Amino acid sequence: FANREFRQAFHSPDGRHCYEFRFGQSQPCPWCHTYDVLQTGKPHRWDLACPDGRQFDVMAFPFTDEEGAALILEVDIDVTERKGAEEKLAHQAAELARSNADLQQFAYVASHDLQEPLRAVAGFTKLLQERYRDRLDADANDFIEFAVDGARRAQRLITDLLAYSRV
Repeated sequence: FANREFRQAFHSPDGRHCYEFRFGQSQPCPWCHTYDVLQTGKPHRWDLACPDGRQFDVMAFPFTDEEGAALILEVDIDVTERKGAEEKLAHQAAELARSNADLQQFAYVASHDLQEPLRAVAGFTKLLQERYRDRLDADANDFIEFAVDGARRAQRLITDLLAYSRV
């Protein structure tokens, strides 16, 4: 027997096994575990992908009627839309991970490229300071120190931005 929703979706079983009236087969379907539940007497849950593309979350529970006949209460929940949404979400997550990896690589390259001129400015400014320290007045030495300090701060900012982009 089958409830109204089942009959509307798949027609009336008319005493036939589901594999007979749904799929025209003479034996249980290889993807179906319903008859395993009858044999083991234990409840079972599985995912079912039908040949028509629909997907179900299936739960089958064995029981006996008042005459002792073995029966199954089976609940099939159509999860086709949910599975499609999960696949779409997984695809989007993979795309986002790829995009994040690309952005991280770009940030690394940009950081390196931005720091290179700062290293040159700081290095040459230090050389000026070392070579001409005793020839320059106090103001000139202060200006050189400000330039070196500014280059160091800019390098730290770039390094911190790179670390932030990784987060």
